[in-house]
Amino acid sequence: MTSRNSNPSNSSNSSNSRNPRNPRNPRRPSNPSNPSNLTRQLRAENAANSAAEKIKKKQDYYKDTQFHMELSTQPPSNPSNRKTFEKFMRDIENHNRRISANNKLRNEIENLKAQDVCLRLTTRKNKPLSEEQARGIRPDIEELLTREKIKIEANTASDGSSTLSRLDGFEKRLEEREALLKQKENNIKITIEAQIGEERKRLKDEYDALKLRLESEYNKCMIDIDRYKTDDIHFRRPRSAELEKQYKSRISTLEKAMVEKDREVGKLSSAVFQAKKDKNDLKKSLSSAKKTIKLLDDIIFAKDQTIIAYNR
Repeated sequence: MTSRNSNPSNSSNSSNSRNPRNPRNPRRPSNPSNPSNLTRQLRAENAANSAAEKIKKKQDYYKDTQFHMELSTQPPSNPSNRKTFEKFMRDIENHNRRISANNKLRNEIENLKAQDVCLRLTTRKNKPLSEEQARGIRPDIEELLTREKIKIEANTASDGSSTLSRLDGFEKRLEEREALLKQKENNIKITIEAQIGEERKRLKDEYDALKLRLESEYNKCMIDIDRYKTDDIHFRRPRSAELEKQYKSRISTLEKAMVEKDREVGKLSSAVFQAKKDKNDLKKSLSSAKKTIKLLDDIIFAKDQTIIAYNR
């Protein structure tokens, strides 16, 4: 028994070193808002929980043995058993102190968690919430933290009957709230389905009205087409005869005009031929006139030379 237990002074020193809120440890001041202190507090809480589990195992061991019955009535007479009894009592006191310190720490951590969650929700970059929305989420966070706290207390406390009853009450409230939310969801679904039904009915009425309008327009178009066909059958032959007569008259007029134009073209061609002939005659007479002018120039030059020679 003595080999399994450690020194009481060492256990008390370990509890003092593990507890960051121990006032006898001045080198580690507690500042819950600091993340490093919060990490130390969580580590201390985990260490205290592990120590509490070990002490609970020892308590269970002493409860299951006759030796624990002797210790519970009076201090043992055997010196080794007395030392074990004293160490056991010191462990129980240390355990109670740790439990109270851990409960305080847990309450502070839960408050810090709730504040941190609200701060993150209101200051995040992607779709931040307003303060009212964060306050609306705050009861859900507090209920979640309360549930976690009840579970921890139920697992660590020696007598968990009251804690379990609180947990049962919380679960009942949670079930009632879930039922209320489900009822609200059903009401919303019913409202949405009613709105969708009304919208479908309205769209169906509009579709039927458009369909009737389209059918009436189609029937009108078919009636107009049939009427046009009958009119075309009645007036096609006289119209074609009139058009053929107009065509023939225009053709005859164009042929007469073409004959007249051909005559005019013949006249113009003969006039052009005569003009070309006259042009050739003029060219010939012009060349003969040039020759005559040249001959006269030669004669005049010769006369001038004769006169000059005579005067000398």
